[in-house]
Amino acid sequence: PKATVLAGSYEDWFRTYDVNVLGLFNTLRTFVPVLVKQPVQSAIITASLAGVSPGFWGPYGTSKLAALGMAEALYQELQLIQENSVSVLALCPGVVNTDLQESSAKFTAHHSKVDSNRGGAAQDDGFSHLAENVNNLFQRFWGQGTMTSEFCAEKVFEYLESGKFYCFLDGGSETSPIIKQILKQRYNNMMSRRIDLGKL
Repeated sequence: PKATVLAGSYEDWFRTYDVNVLGLFNTLRTFVPVLVKQPVQSAIITASLAGVSPGFWGPYGTSKLAALGMAEALYQELQLIQENSVSVLALCPGVVNTDLQESSAKFTAHHSKVDSNRGGAAQDDGFSHLAENVNNLFQRFWGQGTMTSEFCAEKVFEYLESGKFYCFLDGGSETSPIIKQILKQRYNNMMSRRIDLGKL
């Protein structure tokens, strides 16, 4: 959704977290106990490059950061109980060429109208322009290249076979400048104890 911390309704945030975080939690709690009883299985958790970029993406980016954290937690928990039959992979792609964005836009437009009729839409506290600014930034930053779902699937199998955990992909590449820029920026921010948006 075109929502931010300062410009967005509770419903925007709740719907996104309900799917991307609680939905993931319910899926893992349901299926991982089944997977550990199988000879060899994998848990592939789809996060996003937006989840590791420094802010901007409101409920989507923050929920994907939570999804990445859940993947890391699951990996650590399986290691602690010495359960090695389940491989865990955190998939963090950039823009994938699917109809997800179009479907999401239609879903958001419909529910925004419903929320407004119910009185659940966010009040305009002078920050309503933020949502459009964030969307424009998103288009400029992520609109530089997409990749196919087939490419993502191929890389997922490659990473699982090699035993890797983090799978960062963007624009049909696993070594694109955007990936390096995002990871370097987050590292620099944490090491300096400051947030510097850099070139983002």
